[in-house]
Amino acid sequence: MGRMGRLVLRAAWGWPEFEFVQLNDPAGDANATAHLLKFDSVHGTWGPECDATEAAVIIDGQALQYSQNRAIEDTDWSACDLVIEASGKFKSKQLLETYLQQGVKRVLVTAPVKQDGVLDLVMGVNHHLYNAAEHRLVTAASCTTNCLAPVVKVLHEKLALNMVP
Repeated sequence: MGRMGRLVLRAAWGWPEFEFVQLNDPAGDANATAHLLKFDSVHGTWGPECDATEAAVIIDGQALQYSQNRAIEDTDWSACDLVIEASGKFKSKQLLETYLQQGVKRVLVTAPVKQDGVLDLVMGVNHHLYNAAEHRLVTAASCTTNCLAPVVKVLHEKLALNMVP
Protein backbone atom coordinates (compact mmCIF):
# COMPACT_ATOMS: atom_id res chain seq x y z
CA MET A 1 0.00 0.00 0.00
CA GLY A 2 2.56 2.63 0.99
CA ARG A 3 2.03 6.37 0.91
CA MET A 4 1.63 6.52 -2.87
CA GLY A 5 -1.01 3.79 -2.71
CA ARG A 6 -2.91 5.69 -0.03
CA LEU A 7 -2.77 8.90 -2.09
CA VAL A 8 -4.02 7.06 -5.19
CA LEU A 9 -6.89 5.58 -3.19
CA ARG A 10 -7.79 8.96 -1.67
CA ALA A 11 -7.68 10.67 -5.08
CA ALA A 12 -9.68 8.03 -6.97
CA TRP A 13 -12.16 7.05 -4.25
CA GLY A 14 -15.64 7.62 -5.58
CA TRP A 15 -14.64 7.66 -9.25
CA PRO A 16 -17.23 5.52 -11.06
CA GLU A 17 -14.46 3.92 -13.18
CA PHE A 18 -12.88 2.28 -10.12
CA GLU A 19 -13.99 -0.16 -7.48
CA PHE A 20 -11.33 -0.80 -4.87
CA VAL A 21 -11.47 -4.36 -3.57
CA GLN A 22 -8.09 -5.38 -2.11
CA LEU A 23 -5.35 -3.67 -0.12
CA ASN A 24 -2.02 -5.18 0.90
CA ASP A 25 0.52 -3.63 3.22
CA PRO A 26 3.06 -5.83 5.02
CA ALA A 27 4.22 -2.84 7.08
CA GLY A 28 1.06 -2.40 9.12
CA ASP A 29 -2.25 -3.88 10.10
CA ALA A 30 -5.66 -2.77 8.82
CA ASN A 31 -6.13 -0.36 11.75
CA ALA A 32 -2.87 1.43 10.93
CA THR A 33 -3.79 1.65 7.24
CA ALA A 34 -7.24 3.04 8.04
CA HIS A 35 -5.66 5.66 10.30
CA LEU A 36 -3.05 6.64 7.69
CA LEU A 37 -5.76 6.90 5.04
CA LYS A 38 -7.81 9.20 7.23
CA PHE A 39 -4.96 11.43 8.40
CA ASP A 40 -2.20 12.54 6.02
CA SER A 41 0.54 14.89 7.25
CA VAL A 42 0.53 16.89 3.98
CA HIS A 43 -3.00 16.54 2.60
CA GLY A 44 -4.81 16.65 5.92
CA THR A 45 -7.86 14.76 7.11
CA TRP A 46 -9.74 12.81 4.44
CA GLY A 47 -13.55 13.16 4.44
CA PRO A 48 -14.74 9.53 4.25
CA GLU A 49 -15.08 7.51 7.43
CA CYS A 50 -12.22 5.01 7.80
CA ASP A 51 -12.39 2.00 10.07
CA ALA A 52 -10.95 -1.50 10.14
CA THR A 53 -11.39 -5.09 11.16
CA GLU A 54 -8.65 -7.69 11.25
CA ALA A 55 -9.24 -8.59 7.58
CA ALA A 56 -10.63 -5.38 6.06
CA VAL A 57 -10.31 -1.63 5.80
CA ILE A 58 -13.77 -0.06 5.79
CA ILE A 59 -14.27 3.22 3.96
CA ASP A 60 -17.71 4.80 4.29
CA GLY A 61 -19.16 1.36 5.00
CA GLN A 62 -17.46 -0.38 2.06
CA ALA A 63 -15.13 -3.19 3.16
CA LEU A 64 -11.89 -3.68 1.24
CA GLN A 65 -10.09 -6.98 1.80
CA TYR A 66 -6.83 -6.45 3.65
CA SER A 67 -3.69 -8.53 3.73
CA GLN A 68 -0.13 -8.11 5.01
CA ASN A 69 1.80 -10.32 2.58
CA ARG A 70 5.37 -9.64 1.48
CA ALA A 71 5.24 -11.73 -1.72
CA ILE A 72 2.86 -10.97 -4.60
CA GLU A 73 1.86 -14.61 -4.96
CA ASP A 74 0.76 -14.79 -1.30
CA THR A 75 -2.23 -12.51 -2.02
CA ASP A 76 -5.10 -13.54 -4.29
CA TRP A 77 -5.32 -10.74 -6.87
CA SER A 78 -7.59 -12.66 -9.28
CA ALA A 79 -10.61 -10.42 -8.55
CA CYS A 80 -8.66 -7.34 -9.70
CA ASP A 81 -8.58 -5.97 -13.24
CA LEU A 82 -5.96 -3.37 -12.29
CA VAL A 83 -3.36 -3.53 -9.54
CA ILE A 84 -1.62 -0.38 -8.42
CA GLU A 85 1.76 -1.63 -7.19
CA ALA A 86 2.85 1.04 -4.74
CA SER A 87 5.19 -0.86 -2.46
CA GLY A 88 8.34 0.35 -4.22
CA LYS A 89 9.74 -3.17 -3.82
CA PHE A 90 8.63 -4.92 -7.02
CA LYS A 91 10.41 -3.19 -9.87
CA SER A 92 11.26 -6.03 -12.24
CA LYS A 93 9.13 -7.25 -15.10
CA GLN A 94 9.60 -10.84 -13.93
CA LEU A 95 8.22 -10.15 -10.44
CA LEU A 96 5.36 -7.97 -11.73
CA GLU A 97 4.22 -10.65 -14.19
CA THR A 98 3.13 -12.64 -11.11
CA TYR A 99 0.06 -10.37 -11.01
CA LEU A 100 -0.72 -11.07 -14.68
CA GLN A 101 -0.39 -14.82 -14.06
CA GLN A 102 -3.19 -14.49 -11.49
CA GLY A 103 -5.50 -12.96 -14.11
CA VAL A 104 -4.90 -9.26 -13.43
CA LYS A 105 -5.30 -7.37 -16.73
CA ARG A 106 -3.07 -4.35 -15.99
CA VAL A 107 -0.45 -3.33 -13.44
CA LEU A 108 0.44 0.30 -12.74
CA VAL A 109 3.68 0.64 -10.81
CA THR A 110 4.29 3.86 -8.88
CA ALA A 111 8.06 3.55 -9.34
CA PRO A 112 10.11 3.22 -12.53
CA VAL A 113 10.78 -0.24 -13.99
CA LYS A 114 13.77 0.04 -16.28
CA GLN A 115 13.15 -2.92 -18.57
CA ASP A 116 11.99 -3.37 -22.16
CA GLY A 117 8.24 -3.86 -22.47
CA VAL A 118 7.38 -1.67 -19.49
CA LEU A 119 6.34 1.88 -20.40
CA ASP A 120 7.45 4.64 -18.03
CA LEU A 121 4.48 6.93 -18.57
CA VAL A 122 4.54 10.68 -17.91
CA MET A 123 1.20 12.35 -18.56
CA GLY A 124 1.52 15.29 -20.92
CA VAL A 125 4.90 14.10 -22.16
CA ASN A 126 4.68 10.58 -23.58
CA HIS A 127 1.17 9.39 -22.70
CA HIS A 128 0.46 9.08 -26.45
CA LEU A 129 2.79 6.04 -26.52
CA TYR A 130 0.39 4.00 -24.38
CA ASN A 131 -1.22 1.15 -26.28
CA ALA A 132 -3.69 -0.94 -24.24
CA ALA A 133 -3.07 -4.06 -26.33
CA GLU A 134 0.69 -3.80 -25.91
CA HIS A 135 1.26 -2.35 -22.44
CA ARG A 136 -0.05 -4.47 -19.59
CA LEU A 137 2.71 -3.28 -17.26
CA VAL A 138 3.00 0.52 -17.02
CA THR A 139 4.83 2.74 -14.56
CA ALA A 140 4.16 6.27 -13.40
CA ALA A 141 7.92 6.85 -13.79
CA SER A 142 9.78 8.46 -10.90
CA CYS A 143 9.08 11.62 -8.92
CA THR A 144 12.13 13.23 -10.50
CA THR A 145 11.02 12.27 -14.02
CA ASN A 146 7.51 13.58 -13.42
CA CYS A 147 8.94 16.91 -12.23
CA LEU A 148 11.63 17.30 -14.86
CA ALA A 149 10.18 15.75 -18.04
CA PRO A 150 7.39 18.32 -18.59
CA VAL A 151 9.89 21.19 -18.24
CA VAL A 152 12.37 19.53 -20.60
CA LYS A 153 9.56 18.86 -23.09
CA VAL A 154 8.57 22.54 -23.17
CA LEU A 155 12.21 23.66 -23.52
CA HIS A 156 12.83 21.11 -26.25
CA GLU A 157 9.73 22.17 -28.19
CA LYS A 158 10.60 25.86 -27.80
CA LEU A 159 14.17 25.29 -29.01
CA ALA A 160 12.94 23.19 -31.93
CA LEU A 161 10.54 25.97 -32.99
CA ASN A 162 13.30 28.59 -32.80
CA MET A 163 15.65 26.46 -34.89
CA VAL A 164 13.24 26.11 -37.83
CA PRO A 165 14.45 28.36 -40.70
